[in-house]
Amino acid sequence: LGQVIQFLEDQHDIAIKLDARALDVIGVGADAPLTANLKGVSLHAGLQVLLGQLDLTYSIENEVLTITTREAAESRPELRVYDVAALLQDGEDAATLVGTLQAAMQPETTPVATLGGYGGGHPGMPGGGGPAPGMAPGGMAGPPIELVASLPRIIPHKQLLVVRHTSVGHREFSKLLEALAAAAKPPTTAAEPKKM
Repeated sequence: LGQVIQFLEDQHDIAIKLDARALDVIGVGADAPLTANLKGVSLHAGLQVLLGQLDLTYSIENEVLTITTREAAESRPELRVYDVAALLQDGEDAATLVGTLQAAMQPETTPVATLGGYGGGHPGMPGGGGPAPGMAPGGMAGPPIELVASLPRIIPHKQLLVVRHTSVGHREFSKLLEALAAAAKPPTTAAEPKKM
């Protein structure tokens, strides 16, 4: 990992540092092995491939690219401003986009089967009819477990969006805006040949 960082610093003329405190928590050091043969890919794509091997990511803080854990990156939100004038119709302001963007950033959830047990029967079965009082579905005591995802805080202002999100989240948000801008462009038609 240390050699890869040194190579990337020299190759791209940027400052890169390791978040030693966060990496120590998961037991990853500068001597962690990485292997990849990457050509013709962006720095972002290359970092995703390389750092994915160690379940790491990167964030950009104070103009320094920081190699860190996903947990650490998600714990440090940043405030950025996006100009979305190109995505708006005449007379619209950025508030019209907020609902769409938040819905698109919402992670997909997969239903998780709960553990079975006493007191969690199903209607129509002996002893069924639902969980016993004070029991969650499946017979487990306590409130149902919910997975909470980190969504961006988006504040519209005229043709701008002020967004508070993690560095990783901002990368995804930027990709979403680029995709919307590309989809909003009218299709180009081939120029008709001139008749002589």
